[in-house]
Amino acid sequence: MVTRSTSKLINVINEDSDQNSENATECNNINEWNIDDQTEYNIMNTLQHMTMVATTYQTSHECSEETIIDILVAGFSRQLKGWWDNYLTNDEKSKIYSAVKTDLNGKVITNENNKEIPDVVNTLIFTITQHFIGDPSLWKDRSGELLSNLKCRTLADFRWYRDTFLTRVYTREDSQQPFWKEKFLVGLPRSLGDKVRDKIHSQSANGDIPYESLSYGQLISYVQKVALKICQDDKIQRQLAKEKAQTKKDLGSFCEQFGLPACPKQKKKQSFNKEPQENKTIHKKRFLRRRYSHKPSTSKEMETPKPKLKSKITCYNCGKQGHISKYCRLKKNLRNLNCGKQGHICSLKLRRKKHKLHPPYSSMKTST
Repeated sequence: MVTRSTSKLINVINEDSDQNSENATECNNINEWNIDDQTEYNIMNTLQHMTMVATTYQTSHECSEETIIDILVAGFSRQLKGWWDNYLTNDEKSKIYSAVKTDLNGKVITNENNKEIPDVVNTLIFTITQHFIGDPSLWKDRSGELLSNLKCRTLADFRWYRDTFLTRVYTREDSQQPFWKEKFLVGLPRSLGDKVRDKIHSQSANGDIPYESLSYGQLISYVQKVALKICQDDKIQRQLAKEKAQTKKDLGSFCEQFGLPACPKQKKKQSFNKEPQENKTIHKKRFLRRRYSHKPSTSKEMETPKPKLKSKITCYNCGKQGHISKYCRLKKNLRNLNCGKQGHICSLKLRRKKHKLHPPYSSMKTST
């Protein structure tokens, strides 16, 4: 690893400066470089800002690129500091410090004095990009998917939609293509987008929207004009409604005095809020009782039998209503009497003998 003395840092940095901000581009400050919890886009912005600071150091103090690397590394914090101190080996750091500019064929580029042109700062930025972002083309491909799904739900979100769309689309090499400009209008609310397209149609010569010749700034100006017109129309409608109500109030009974029909009165909305009565005294409970949910008891003693209502079912044995033949009493009596053929015959004989031995009282009376 190539060692660097700290005396070069003292000559470059002003010790009396107290304005140390993260995004400052002044050459007299050491900037803190922190990329923790940042998206790929924000990391790219941080690296771009790092390049601007390095250019400022080089032009203002004519520092060498090795000295600029020392100044930038001194501001590394958290992930960047751990990456530089622990992850990179001494050989990798030496390659960064000894990097020179080359062409596409790998040939070293020299200046007028046939000396190699150092490329230390760009090599450091490229190394950070490889280790923390990876392939930037994958990030650009994902930005296209994010642009396709970007929507502006309401007019209140237009400023956010504009900033987010321009931030994403300008990272792509095909940002000048017409379909991205058309997508910008498609992402607007339907009512606003239709009015913007109608306005552009009315001002074009052939009735088509020339997306190829329109810039994003011109599309934004069209959107702002249409939105302001909507706001003005809404304001005018409110003012007319207010003046109409005031005119009805000022007329009063003037029309009726000259035999003209009176202006229709506006229906007042009924208020359903009940006013508290003065005579009734309101008693407030001091403590609220808790409500307990009682489970239905399963004991047979607590259950009260419900009276069964007789239905209109007719028994075909006796012809009465309220029961079926299965529960008919007449059928039950017949079953009790049906003790068999022999038993039935015996019972009939016994009845006849008793009848002969003991004739009924009515027959004896007639014989006398």
